[in-house]
Amino acid sequence: MLLHSRLLRPSLPTFALGALLLAGCGGSAGVPVKGKLVVPQGVTLADSDSVQVVFSPESGKVGATAQVDPKDLSFTATSGGKKGVAPGKYKVAVQITPYSGMPDSSKRAAKLDPLNQQFSVTKTNLTYEVTAGGENNITVDIAKGSVSKN
Repeated sequence: MLLHSRLLRPSLPTFALGALLLAGCGGSAGVPVKGKLVVPQGVTLADSDSVQVVFSPESGKVGATAQVDPKDLSFTATSGGKKGVAPGKYKVAVQITPYSGMPDSSKRAAKLDPLNQQFSVTKTNLTYEVTAGGENNITVDIAKGSVSKN
């Protein structure tokens, strides 16, 4: 049981953040938001990494999260288990958590910490406005510090 709790510990802050953002969800599914994540040169992701893009609302709307596929860095945002994000302005955060069961996970976590701090929900400068009227295809480029619509 101790091993199990150690494996889950790094993902608890991410889970708690997602739960807070999705609290009180309901209503429509929102606008589909799909995209790609671009990481800085020299940052290598493992297939077992947990990589999330979080859409934190600037107003009273419900936020959304997207689990990034570490193989191709693609994602689809969901809100309350439904695909899509309510139209509006959002801060965009990125969190990369190495799987704690890997031999080099502590070393990789320490290397990724500055990036995770820079793009945390409380410190990120990334913003995006989800627009109604069709799917939003975006690129979240943490190498350049930008979010752009494709």
